[in-house]
Amino acid sequence: MSYIPKQMVLLSKQSASNSASIAFTSVITATYPTYILKIRNMVVANDNNTFNLTYSTDNGATYLNSNYTWAYQVTYIGGIFGSGNGSASEILLADSVSNVSTEGINGFVTLYSLNTSRVATAQSSLILIREGGGVGQYLNSGSNSTTTPVNAIKIAMGSGNITSGDFYFYGVVEP
Repeated sequence: MSYIPKQMVLLSKQSASNSASIAFTSVITATYPTYILKIRNMVVANDNNTFNLTYSTDNGATYLNSNYTWAYQVTYIGGIFGSGNGSASEILLADSVSNVSTEGINGFVTLYSLNTSRVATAQSSLILIREGGGVGQYLNSGSNSTTTPVNAIKIAMGSGNITSGDFYFYGVVEP
């Protein structure tokens, strides 16, 4: 069962149509301490690909390209394994992504401490069909060491476009 807060405010919805990336700009403010990105039926153009997240501190004019760290664990039909990187150019959300049109990525990315002077962190749970077959569940965490407020995010593939999919960006109301 996925964690879904009692009060989520839909801030933006985007649909991919052979898109190089999906960016959420002008919606991250100090109003919400937590944000959730819901990914539904994302299909990619290139096979055996990576799925990545980057942050911006200038509302999407540029995206940070260093000082990311990430770690993930994947459970799939072939077993369980994990990986990580302490000096990356993006947060890896998933790898070995299949481009078969009937095999989309679904899941959530929860983002903490955006638009604050704290290190912004991300935590994700994604379900997808991996290149070569077999369903996989990716559990991931990542951050960037900047303490400049993060006010935009972008998701993109390591190469190629996002063929299709729906993306919902929510602010979480907390008591």
